[in-house]
Amino acid sequence: MANGKWQIADGRWQMANGRWQMANGRWQMANGRWQMADGRWQMADGKWQMANGRWQVAGGRWQVAGGR
Repeated sequence: MANGKWQIADGRWQMANGRWQMANGRWQMANGRWQMADGRWQMADGKWQMANGRWQVAGGRWQVAGGR
């Protein structure tokens, strides 16, 4: 993942040196594995998927559906 700040309409995201924080939920990172309390996240070779929302990342690009 590239270092940068991410923001979403449904929630505020922040990234710093591989650390992520979400206002609406708690995030944890361990060896490239992510877990969310309010939703199910999975990472595989840079691919992300979320159960409660439509998230997709490909080649470092993020897309969110149902947002401003």
